[in-house]
Amino acid sequence: MSNCRINIFEPGNVLNNKWVILELIGKGAMGEIYLAHQLNLKRDVAIKVVSEELLKDFEDDPDEIETAFQRFKREVHAMARVRHPNVLQIFDYGSAVIQRETGDCPVEFIAMEYIPGDTLRFTMSEEGFYPEQELTRDWLEEYFLPLLDGIDIQGKEITADALLTQRRFACYLVEDRRAHYHFTVKGNQPQLFEDIRLYFEDRREPDFVVDPSLEHGRIETRKIWTTSALNDYLDFPHVGQAFVIERQRIEKKTGKDSTELAYGITSRTPEQADAQQVLETNRGHWSVENCCHYTIDWNFDEDRSRIRKGHGPENIRRLRHFAISIIKSKGVRSVEQ
Repeated sequence: MSNCRINIFEPGNVLNNKWVILELIGKGAMGEIYLAHQLNLKRDVAIKVVSEELLKDFEDDPDEIETAFQRFKREVHAMARVRHPNVLQIFDYGSAVIQRETGDCPVEFIAMEYIPGDTLRFTMSEEGFYPEQELTRDWLEEYFLPLLDGIDIQGKEITADALLTQRRFACYLVEDRRAHYHFTVKGNQPQLFEDIRLYFEDRREPDFVVDPSLEHGRIETRKIWTTSALNDYLDFPHVGQAFVIERQRIEKKTGKDSTELAYGITSRTPEQADAQQVLETNRGHWSVENCCHYTIDWNFDEDRSRIRKGHGPENIRRLRHFAISIIKSKGVRSVEQ
């Protein structure tokens, strides 16, 4: 693993004598996406590979690395089974070895359909989705829910950040698909957020505590409080429990400490998921969100960017990634710092 670069591929790399890498076009929750050209069929494709950045984040935790690869493979299998106009087609799944001066770098990758266009955040209105809840609901109906129609989610738990904490989505999951939801609650649902925050303001002993652990240079303690007392009070469908999670962190090098509160709801009742299970589900969601989105979303504050016209969004995105690449090329381990 240490033989790989921060960006797995470089322009000009050829995979299995079939795909020529043209350029890096983006990074997602788990990997890097490249524009490539398929030589034998003379067409452009997208190549996705687990990013070296993610692997380096978990290099001291073999279990997390294995989990990352298993998620990657599950994504391939799930996408390959779906046939829908709004889902990219999978062309191939393979492995290759990239030659580097410091040694060989083995990789696994997906070759899939390439469709040029902007990301979701660049198709929002000038003000974004907040507080335009009607726009969010329209987007759910027209674009997002049709993607899930082709996937078997019955009995599964769907986790989502605040953007998707929507009543229509909750009803779709529980009533139409017989699934469960685990949603983060933030300010885009102001009354829901305030009701849960107020209830947990005077909280006592937590329902479950994860012992302090050293991860990524910091000592972290997680606590959770849950309640079903708000189920009939909250203006939200199918609530089984509301919860608040407290994350206390101490940076090992500086000794700096911080405390963060995260509120949420789940359709699972206490009989279906105790406090420990709710906390584990929440951590599983944020392990993906935090590993790759932090730099762009927080350090560059990309979600609040007001650049929308012409090629501006694409150009500024490329500049941000270029700046990150320059910083990483200097051997800096943590771009965020």
